[in-house]
Amino acid sequence: MLGLILGKTDPPALRRLERDLGTATGDAPPTNAATVDDVIAEAFENLGNGPTHVVGETMRAGMQMLTSLPRNDAAQLMMAASAASMGPGKN
Repeated sequence: MLGLILGKTDPPALRRLERDLGTATGDAPPTNAATVDDVIAEAFENLGNGPTHVVGETMRAGMQMLTSLPRNDAAQLMMAASAASMGPGKN
């Protein structure tokens, strides 16, 4: 078994969400998103390297940076990045 830690990926649902949020137009792939095929290929290449695998060079670099921060700072940074990427949550 292998658990994957994913960054931004390019499934059809993300394209719809980004259009709905107004952050994308048309049906172009999201900026800086890994393709589904690339995620699958990397997962299969690393099946024996579990229990978890961080997918993509960008995510691996980000994880190195996050692990250098105090836990609270890393959590705040992830929340801010999520809000900037996907928009603030609805109450």
